[in-house]
Amino acid sequence: DEGGVAKVLRKASGIAWNRGDMTASLKLSRESLAIYKRIGQKVGYANALGSIAVVTNQQGQHEEARRLFEGAFGVYRELGDRAHMAWAVSSIANTWLMQGELDRAIETYREALPLARKVGDRSQEATTLANLGEALRTTGALADAEKAFTDSAALFRAMNDASSVAYVDTFLADLLLVRNDLAGAEKKYREALASRVVIEDKRQTAETQIALGRVRLLQGRSVVGAVVGDAG
Repeated sequence: DEGGVAKVLRKASGIAWNRGDMTASLKLSRESLAIYKRIGQKVGYANALGSIAVVTNQQGQHEEARRLFEGAFGVYRELGDRAHMAWAVSSIANTWLMQGELDRAIETYREALPLARKVGDRSQEATTLANLGEALRTTGALADAEKAFTDSAALFRAMNDASSVAYVDTFLADLLLVRNDLAGAEKKYREALASRVVIEDKRQTAETQIALGRVRLLQGRSVVGAVVGDAG
């Protein structure tokens, strides 16, 4: 059963990705892609294309990744798979963002949002909003960025996704710090810290404590509260 073999290869590719072995992940995805193409399994083919594109983008080959995402989008459109179409368009925006083409990234994220909303994919909508917020923040459009981050955090919170809420709260805190809103930044860092303690994310907990400590130094206060959690 070649389809079964391709499915196993895709799963192995994901495992390799999770352990940080992008070379192995790429090799396995390409092997699954060849099988899906040979047997004419379009969904698997598009998914494998997307997996290859993600790794390729992480490796800094943004133009090639964009070409692959566009290929996946074409197959998803042919299949009428609107949820994956939204993912593909948002992923194309990611390539522009990582390439530093901020205006094109913002435009493409905004194209992806109605696709995600139309199919009710709240996770994709929230992720796209967070990435849009980062692109807007980088251009200096802080008010628009704050709204995107706030809307993203609300969606993740409604899904009880504490890890993603913490990430977006950190983005918001960083933005407020740029505005020199130290009290607001401290509040958001504390909210992110509380989430990370609950989900036992030790590395991100430590990084958030460091960020909170910097805010307290700017306020002329002791950094101890960033660790022990006092409000003084």
